[in-house]
Amino acid sequence: MVMANLKVMTRRTVSVDNYLNGLTAPFPNKYSERKRTFKLDEEAVHRLKDYAKDMVIVVFSSSKPKQAHWQHSLYTIQPKETGMKVRVFGRLKTDPSNPEERWRIPPSPPEVETFSVHQSPQIIIFDKRGKQLGTIIENPTPANTLEEEIFQLIQQE
Repeated sequence: MVMANLKVMTRRTVSVDNYLNGLTAPFPNKYSERKRTFKLDEEAVHRLKDYAKDMVIVVFSSSKPKQAHWQHSLYTIQPKETGMKVRVFGRLKTDPSNPEERWRIPPSPPEVETFSVHQSPQIIIFDKRGKQLGTIIENPTPANTLEEEIFQLIQQE
């Protein structure tokens, strides 16, 4: 696995709040609706808080996420909920004119190639040194919440 330069990635990404606030219609309305009815996995969030200072989560997301719940999932891992540092590479764009390449770089960041991002959304969990601990592609496993999936990936290391 590739080691990440987290200082550089932090400068090139936005906070979860900035990403969610920058979404265009119809996503903000769908996000707000889901946020009102969602219940956090409090047990998993409590366990994540024990690791928060040692982890960085980087999210890769297209400019128009297909799943309405995706933005809501980002809410569950916001720093105010878990204490974890979460950054987003938003506005990934496909390259329909080049069947050899999934993403058009730019505007997509070169990190999509560095970290082999093939689907959006994709979450990568790093330790504070930049070691990649795990990846969640599109959705957590059906039996887990996003919070629980992140906790399980951290525990495997």
